Amino acid sequence: MSKKTFMLDKSQFLTHLGLKIPPNQSFFLIAPTGSGKTSFTMEDLNTQFEFVLILVPTQAKVMELESEYPKVKCSKYLFFCGNKSPDESIRSFKGVVVATYDKFDKVIELMTPLQKKKALLVIDESHKLYSAGSFRDSALTPVIWHLQQRSIPSILFLTATKTNTLFEQLKIKIDQEYIIEHKNPIIRSIEVVSLLKGDQYTCVAMIENRIKQLKKEYISLPKDQRCKTIIVRVNSREKCDNLQRYFEDKFKLKCLVVHSKSKNNVDVREIFETQKIPKGVDIVFTTSIMDEAVNLKNEQIEVDSIFVLGKQAHVEELVQFIGRLRLANVPCYLLLHTEICRTHDDPSKIHEKHIKKLNDFISRVNKIAEALASLAEDYEFDLQDIEKPNIYDKVNRMNESFKEWFGCKLFAVYKGKSLENIASLVSTLYQIDAGQFYSSFEYLKWRIQKFLPNCKISYAENKTLETPQDIKDFFNEQKSNAEQAYAESIDTGIEIFLKHFQTINFKPESLKDISSKFIKNKQQDEAYIEDLVWHKDYQVRHYEEVSQVLNETIYLSQHITNLHDIREILTQKKFREILKVTEAYANNEFIRHIVKQLYGSNPNKYLHGHYTLNGVQASKLLSKTIKAVQDQTHLPMRTIIKENLIKGMRYDYKTDAFDITESKALNFLAAYFEVKDKNKNKPERRYLEFQGIAVGGFEYLSLKDLQAPHLIAKEKFILNEKTYDAYSGQCLTKLTRTLSMEDLYNEL
Repeated sequence: MSKKTFMLDKSQFLTHLGLKIPPNQSFFLIAPTGSGKTSFTMEDLNTQFEFVLILVPTQAKVMELESEYPKVKCSKYLFFCGNKSPDESIRSFKGVVVATYDKFDKVIELMTPLQKKKALLVIDESHKLYSAGSFRDSALTPVIWHLQQRSIPSILFLTATKTNTLFEQLKIKIDQEYIIEHKNPIIRSIEVVSLLKGDQYTCVAMIENRIKQLKKEYISLPKDQRCKTIIVRVNSREKCDNLQRYFEDKFKLKCLVVHSKSKNNVDVREIFETQKIPKGVDIVFTTSIMDEAVNLKNEQIEVDSIFVLGKQAHVEELVQFIGRLRLANVPCYLLLHTEICRTHDDPSKIHEKHIKKLNDFISRVNKIAEALASLAEDYEFDLQDIEKPNIYDKVNRMNESFKEWFGCKLFAVYKGKSLENIASLVSTLYQIDAGQFYSSFEYLKWRIQKFLPNCKISYAENKTLETPQDIKDFFNEQKSNAEQAYAESIDTGIEIFLKHFQTINFKPESLKDISSKFIKNKQQDEAYIEDLVWHKDYQVRHYEEVSQVLNETIYLSQHITNLHDIREILTQKKFREILKVTEAYANNEFIRHIVKQLYGSNPNKYLHGHYTLNGVQASKLLSKTIKAVQDQTHLPMRTIIKENLIKGMRYDYKTDAFDITESKALNFLAAYFEVKDKNKNKPERRYLEFQGIAVGGFEYLSLKDLQAPHLIAKEKFILNEKTYDAYSGQCLTKLTRTLSMEDLYNEL
């Protein structure tokens, strides 16, 4: 790969360099934020290629570009995201297509061979190829596959931040790399603040102090300058909303929240469309959505400071987020309420060791994943519970079986074949790398300056600041209110689930029948549930909580057989716990084997006898399970463990046996079975006491035959004076109309 560096003067952008992208090459362009990558891709490249396909990571970015380059202004732009998808007309289109990752497969499927030959594929924010695979692997898999195959021969990768070690794992060949640098770059400043007596809310007190300081400064300023915006990044939608409430209630400030759920709000859309924070906004609270979603062209006088809370942001995300400000250059504070150490060790040496560990891990896992994927058709899973099993079912079984031990999905399916899930694997490295970033202040500083060499990075310890009691009280009250609102929304959410499709013409045989109807509509319209809850026929007090309950009910109905158990799971707020075990009972071969053993041997001792299992016994049980699954399915567990790929497991060559640590075995069993974990903090005395087999004693659809002999059928389900069959969801009270709520909604 050849490399070349270009320098930009202060007033120059990429368009001034006259860059030509050579056809039939894979080309990487690394350019700092604010260097004009958007104008270059949207305006210049169309003069070099008659078809330019630009992939961007978020709908928000599509919205921003669509606003800046509307179709009415020029017919050479098409935009696809959300519910907007390409059709056959794209075959004759010449111009620029902007799409999110999930639209790529449809676009390339529609393109003619000649279009592909003459097209340029642009991967904007290309670092997302290796960072977003933990939650977007299904959308990224086709993109990565076609990049590897060079289905479109001319490719341009764009980013301001590239971590070579991570990109290399994508196995995408690069022919040329251009690095763009500013001769006189903006000198950013970051202060890392360690709150030694802090907790998760102490950052609120820091921001509060800054607000009070600003208010004092406003007294001497003209009226039109008495509002400077503070930008706060916190990686939680719920925390964003709570922070907004706090500062609006206590200081009467105008706050704006920007996250995935608020992206269509009028004020938020204004940010994306105008690329400016509106005047009069005191604080913007945002999640990682703004790392790449929007360029902010606010002047220096309009922005006060940036606060980044916690250790969630990867070095690339931090640099990208700061770079959102195109014109303003303000102080950035990284607030940490957990310890970050100081060291005299050479950061470059630390990095070398870190990279070696990453490479060693991924090379071994890659080898196993590639081998397993190529042999997927040979594995002999018991798929009798699936009516028409296919390669997707096998891959689901493989992914679920290994997810607990590898922390990612090893396999994907594309074009009907099983293949290595590179997106998910590499994103695991990205998460490990994000953790390493905060290993010491010196290493953190070194990593940031690799991207921003002129950045001034300082460290400060605050040894006195503690969270004031009034702040704790406020957020504890918010938590209590949220829990109460959720509890009050349970019956409403279940009622919408039961009533929405109930007609004399639709008689569900199971809750899964109803759930599948909802899922089909959600796949066609991502806002389907939210819009439904807003429907005038439903008197909803807590919109967000009812939407959450409805979504959780839909999911649970795919796995839990009856309404009583679903309501109990929601009441106990056990959705996330059940989310994990339902998938395991359905698809994890190791868990499925143990479940069958427990129900098949003497189930009463587990269901009623308070049977106990110590560490030695747990280790033996898991070892026998792995051997049995290996024999039954032909999954090469011996090879995997020999390679030391699963922490806490090793292969004993002398005895030809698996050696599994007691803590590993106990943790595994405690996560998936109804047990009390006794003496958890005293390893030598730790044991599990069985209270049952399946978690919660709930009736799981995938365990229906095993559980049936030990269960008493549930009573009919009564909700708001109507009676429903607990297992099918059929309304047993006489219906007074024949149209469904959906029919009425569509008619309106």
